[in-house]
Amino acid sequence: MAPHKRTGLHVTSLYFRALLHEFRWTLAALLALVVLGSTLYAVTPQDGARPSVGSAVYCTWMALFAQPIVNSPEAWYLKLVNGVGIAGDYTDPRKDDPDSVMWRDWGGQANVLTNAECEKFEKHKVR
Repeated sequence: MAPHKRTGLHVTSLYFRALLHEFRWTLAALLALVVLGSTLYAVTPQDGARPSVGSAVYCTWMALFAQPIVNSPEAWYLKLVNGVGIAGDYTDPRKDDPDSVMWRDWGGQANVLTNAECEKFEKHKVR
């Protein structure tokens, strides 16, 4: 009698179940953090309006990876979610020049490029 051969879909589902079982507490904690942070974002007005549920989930997800979307939130609990309370507040340098580009480096330092500097980099871009 030939041995029973398992299908690829069945093996994949068994593997997926084993992964879920192994990381169940990690995934549960991650889900709890996202739900809590999303709730805090959803009930707190940002710039005079409350964000949508999708925006609140996205803001929380990005804050978990130390990439906050909202610069310097006013609410203390959102500062904790973003980790800004530990790192300190900074003002948005783009307020003076709305056509500039801003990004943060690994140390959290805000870097700004004006449109003229962007065009200079575009000219020298390797193609």
